[in-house]
Amino acid sequence: MDTTPQVGIIGLGQFGRFAAAHLAPHFDVAAYDPEPPAATIPRVELMGLAEVAAAQFVLLCVPVQQLRDVLTEIGPFLQADACVIDACSVKMVPMQWLEEVLPPNADYLGAHPLFGPNSATEGFEGHTVVLCPGRGEQLECVAEFLRSLGLFVIITDAETHDRDSARAQALAQYVGRGLRSVARADSDITTYAADLLNEVAIVVGDDSWELFEAIQKLNPFAAEARRELRASLDDLDRRLDES
Repeated sequence: MDTTPQVGIIGLGQFGRFAAAHLAPHFDVAAYDPEPPAATIPRVELMGLAEVAAAQFVLLCVPVQQLRDVLTEIGPFLQADACVIDACSVKMVPMQWLEEVLPPNADYLGAHPLFGPNSATEGFEGHTVVLCPGRGEQLECVAEFLRSLGLFVIITDAETHDRDSARAQALAQYVGRGLRSVARADSDITTYAADLLNEVAIVVGDDSWELFEAIQKLNPFAAEARRELRASLDDLDRRLDES
């Protein structure tokens, strides 16, 4: 009898495909996307939503703007002992929806991988994932598995995550997007600092506007962080004008 845990992945965008490829050696992985990718993913079977949502672990790799609707759709298909995990870049809003929308007998926890296909080209080893406790007792099981892949696991609550992430991620995305329109990659005149800034612009360059918008608008602390950055830049301009 096959006792390999089943993982159902809903959403096969960039991160969903990346996660599926790296989880397939460890689990029976089935995946669903209303617009499945043309290229196959080794050892990953594309199935219908009902079948994927019936897995032991259900990983949601959908844009946070679509999450509540997806939770409503999968509710009737979840097993009594299922654990639903969201992989959104913000946590307070998704965790609230997980609590409100999922059936009361479904466990859940929040996850935010602090990496993606562009920054983890060699795999999970050495990267970090944040886990936010939700309902049920799967947190330590999931954390131990992730550690076994070489990941550093941070366990914290959703508010602390969003407060810290407003500066660790939202500002980096904001600055990186701004730099894309002004950075010069075609000049031989550069500096180490300029190269680092250009690298930031490149890393965020492939992220969708949908993801950027979610990070900036659905994290309640991001707007404050942006205001502080702009105030700091304005202060630098004033000091230069006065010098």
